[in-house]
Amino acid sequence: MIALGVIGAVGPFAAAPILRALVVENFSVPGASMLPTLAVGDQFLILKNEANRTPERGRVMVFRAPLAGGEAYVKRVVALGGDEVAVRDGALVLNGEVVPRRLVQPSAAFEERVGPGREWVSLRAAVYEEEVGDFVYQVLVDLDPAQRLPDFGPERIPEGQVFFLGDNRHHSFDSRAWGPVAVGELFGSATRIVFSYGPDGVRRERIGRAVHQRRPSADDAGGR
Repeated sequence: MIALGVIGAVGPFAAAPILRALVVENFSVPGASMLPTLAVGDQFLILKNEANRTPERGRVMVFRAPLAGGEAYVKRVVALGGDEVAVRDGALVLNGEVVPRRLVQPSAAFEERVGPGREWVSLRAAVYEEEVGDFVYQVLVDLDPAQRLPDFGPERIPEGQVFFLGDNRHHSFDSRAWGPVAVGELFGSATRIVFSYGPDGVRRERIGRAVHQRRPSADDAGGR
């Protein structure tokens, strides 16, 4: 099953149009396409100033997707204009080289909601840590080969556009389906989870969690 990743504005920021237009907005996550970074039931903030509308490889952003009725989606930028991108069995290939990743967990359970009744079900996947640009993050690869999406690419990204993938690589409706996204359709960057609700109630361990983790720089490593 492909998780769409359509998101909606919620909470106090949804009722503050001036604040939303200038700085920040609060969104909810209804689908599993960005697991494990963003889980079903998470609410998160996006920053919409110019710096946070500038795409970087590895950055999680909210945008208006092509061929999706103008709805807002949240995915991760993996390629910029001029890059060549491909996906091979869930692994990202950027400009002809497989992006570095390591296996974190060979099998882990995650929760998603499916069907008209939005019932909670469990998804099992291998967890990998991947590095793109200045960012390090985790991605999921479905353990069932029958549930995996076909390989993609390679495809060259036009200038002025970006290519998005969901972190839940085999359960995401993203640029593999509707192509690159124009930079002008980017709303801002996801920053922090402000609330989270799962099948057992409030997930306090997720509240306050930053969406992004940057790789340690050489200076940071030398200082340890």
